[in-house]
Amino acid sequence: MAARAPGTDRSGADLELSREKDRSDELLRNILPTEVAAELKTLGRTKAKHYKKVTVLFSDIEDFSEVGEQFSPSELVEELNVCFKAFDRIMEKYGVEKIKTIGDSYMAAGGVPDVESGRPIEVVRAGLEMQAIMEERRIERVALGRPPFHMRVGINTGPVVAGIVGLKKFQYDIWGDTVNIASRMESSGVIGRVNISAATYAEVKDAEDLEFTPRGMVEVKGKGFLEMYFVSLRTGAPKLDTSLLSDEKWGAINSNGQDLVGRTTELKGLRILLAEDNEFNVIVAQGELEDAIPGVMVDVAPNGAVAVQMVQQKAYDLVLMDIQMPVMNGYEATRAMRALSGRARIPIVALTANTMQAERDRCREAGMDGFIPKPFKRKELLNALREVLEGKKASS
Repeated sequence: MAARAPGTDRSGADLELSREKDRSDELLRNILPTEVAAELKTLGRTKAKHYKKVTVLFSDIEDFSEVGEQFSPSELVEELNVCFKAFDRIMEKYGVEKIKTIGDSYMAAGGVPDVESGRPIEVVRAGLEMQAIMEERRIERVALGRPPFHMRVGINTGPVVAGIVGLKKFQYDIWGDTVNIASRMESSGVIGRVNISAATYAEVKDAEDLEFTPRGMVEVKGKGFLEMYFVSLRTGAPKLDTSLLSDEKWGAINSNGQDLVGRTTELKGLRILLAEDNEFNVIVAQGELEDAIPGVMVDVAPNGAVAVQMVQQKAYDLVLMDIQMPVMNGYEATRAMRALSGRARIPIVALTANTMQAERDRCREAGMDGFIPKPFKRKELLNALREVLEGKKASS
């Protein structure tokens, strides 16, 4: 047997140690804000800090226990997961720090631990986007004959203390009267609306794209009377941009073809065009694709006509095509793409809530290569991508 080169065992051990360190760092970043995690690693501890101006957001699902009885346990968890993942991406977009979830409640804060990020206006816009997403989800679930969730959002601005609590399963948290009042803003609100305090109103009242409905002094439990305002997008103001950037922070790859948080690597670097006009579906699809596929690139087209233009201008590995879209539907867009010189063979997968065989046949007749029923699960989505790409590769 040939002698092993000096240092080979040590190099393998070093590589394994490096991978374990990467995994530990990734898990720590998922639990704690980046700068707090860095302080904990460097010093072995963190100090509680006082912040003068933090904007705290609470959301809560109306009658969650009663509505939840209409779901199976797995469906209930899945629906909450879909909503909270969308909220996570909204917070990332606006630079707002997710603090925690408690059951059906979601808590986030802007201006902590980074005082330069998550300004009051950004927290308010995040809250409005959360409600917009929930409304789209409500419409979709009602159309499918499924019970929807309704949500309240409350926001307040003021001083807090922030730090890590606990020795096991520790978490980053914030405390103070600002937090309590934000919770009261939520509980004193109305489903579908964003309710803000006078302190937050003072910070955002000059925003040209927002309009405010004074509620006067509202009595709340344990706080007496507090001044409140409903906030909404001003009529005619540009619609909130819910397109979210892809996450390129991927971990090390293990021997099973997955990275350390379970992403599949066989589709790594895939370039996907998502033609979809429903913003909630866009966020869900982007989240599933970016969570599952390292280095995936997802561009979004709001209708079939724009999708055709984008395919002409850029090379994609695959198109996910919603069927019902304004301007040009999925059938028409598919036929238009099949007529393009140099792009005629691009794989196209249909996205539709209609699972009847006649719908599948119509998709095939239009030139689509695959079919995914909505609402879809990650496994269904990835299997459809694999099947279509393998089919195209075999026929080439």
